[in-house]
Amino acid sequence: MDRRKALKNISLAIGGIAITPSVLSILTSCTNEKVDENYLFLNQKQQYIVHQLMNVILPIPNFKDKINYTLFIDKMFHHTVSKENQELFNLGYLEFEKNYQNSFKKETSEANKKDIEKIVKNYFSISKQKEEAIFNLLAQEFSLIDKKLQPEYLNYTFLTKVRYYALLGYCTSEYYNKPL
Repeated sequence: MDRRKALKNISLAIGGIAITPSVLSILTSCTNEKVDENYLFLNQKQQYIVHQLMNVILPIPNFKDKINYTLFIDKMFHHTVSKENQELFNLGYLEFEKNYQNSFKKETSEANKKDIEKIVKNYFSISKQKEEAIFNLLAQEFSLIDKKLQPEYLNYTFLTKVRYYALLGYCTSEYYNKPL
């Protein structure tokens, strides 16, 4: 018996066993079956806003019946995102919440589709130059950013992460990948 080959196979098997529950948990959140609704990362206010943003970012008829995208984002953040980036996301949500309250003079728990459409249009319908400036800002390390630019950085961190994971969830879902 080749001991090196046996040790290699054993280590691969143990690694596969260790990672399987996390991967399966993330992938099952993309199905239309009812899954465990215990959120691991997002709090209730964040769940509501992420859900509202998803309805605007992905305006697909009956899509919300096909995939639990809010749970998908929650599990992706819990299982795959570093603690530092989780903290930036949470700080970004707080900045988003503050901007929402200043713009609409109401709590985010009262957000409706019209409000969210206005926000998405305001933050994502920008000139190419502004878009480049935003992505250059987001490419920097947060601790090195000028204090005046930190609120914008945090707000766009939150919004672009929600958009990124919304598209990732959609493009990897059964709904998107069904044959025509």
